[in-house]
Amino acid sequence: MIRVCPLPRSWDRIYRELSVIASQNLNVPPPPTALILAGWNFSSDAEKLFRWRETQLWAEVYGAVEIISQLNDADFYYVDELSAQL
Repeated sequence: MIRVCPLPRSWDRIYRELSVIASQNLNVPPPPTALILAGWNFSSDAEKLFRWRETQLWAEVYGAVEIISQLNDADFYYVDELSAQL
């Protein structure tokens, strides 16, 4: 199984927490937008994985890894094979 990204509810929570960090620091850009709602429905598994990796990198660069580390295995979306297209 391939761990792709957080499920929408968890991803939204993480995105909101990261956004608070960005809003409190003028030199910190907003985190990558979470692929939830229509973003989830119209993104391939590969796009979801790439966006999640961008989010992880953002958290590393801006000192927010502890927020992402709150996630557990049940919070993630898994696939047997990555779809590249819808």
